[in-house]
Amino acid sequence: YEIPKATSESLLLPEEAQLIAGSTSPERRQNFTAGRIAARRALSQISPDLGAIPVLRGESNQPVFPPNVRGSISHCDNLACAV
Repeated sequence: YEIPKATSESLLLPEEAQLIAGSTSPERRQNFTAGRIAARRALSQISPDLGAIPVLRGESNQPVFPPNVRGSISHCDNLACAV
C-alpha cells in the first residue's frame, strides 16, 4: 500500500483508532494507519469478512490477526505492506 501524504485515520476501524489516539507524531499516526489499511486489504483477499476485523496490538505491540491467520505488517517512509 503506497502511503498518500495525508493518509486518513478515518479509514481505521474504531478499535484501531483507539490504539493510536494518544500518539502525537504525525509520521507515527500515518505509518500505523497505512499498515492497518494494508493488513485489512490483505485479509480481505482471504475473505471479505476478514477485511472487516480490526487488527489490534498484542502485549509486545505486534499486530494481532484473526484466529488461524498469521501475518506481519511493515512500513517505512512512504510504503506499508502486510502479508
